[in-house]
Amino acid sequence: MQISSQEDDVWIADRNFCTLNFLSGIVARKGYFIIREHQCFPWYDASEFRHIGSVEGGTVFEQTVKVSDDEGYLSNIRRIKVILDETTRDGDSEIFILTNLSTEVANALVVAQIYRKRWKIETLFQILTEIFNCEIKTLGYPKAALFAFCVACLCKIFNLIFD
Repeated sequence: MQISSQEDDVWIADRNFCTLNFLSGIVARKGYFIIREHQCFPWYDASEFRHIGSVEGGTVFEQTVKVSDDEGYLSNIRRIKVILDETTRDGDSEIFILTNLSTEVANALVVAQIYRKRWKIETLFQILTEIFNCEIKTLGYPKAALFAFCVACLCKIFNLIFD
């Protein structure tokens, strides 16, 4: 996958983007990531989990893991575990988040909060998809699709402001 990333960009993504090539591409361009771990993601030589604290929706732990690709990008990254107060719609009771941000920039609690905010936005799009039965024929028109996207963004902004 070709990455269009610039130095100091921070990518926040779900587990389907959690591949060595994707993360290596971000790191090679001097970027950062906060990404949910895919169960097939290869890491090794982990430190023990350390209890960090709590955030809305769960308890946070952190460890360091080693990761490498054929090019040698990535080495030690942070692996954050959030034991959830409520299971996800897929039935997960805990999630794992990978990041290469330093603890000085974002501690584990901040990383967990950032990822959970991204999750709320995704949930909003899931709700819209279900309401419209996964398809609105007029959204095939660029202006209609742009309008629907703007409505979704405004809904989320109002939710963040008044939440």
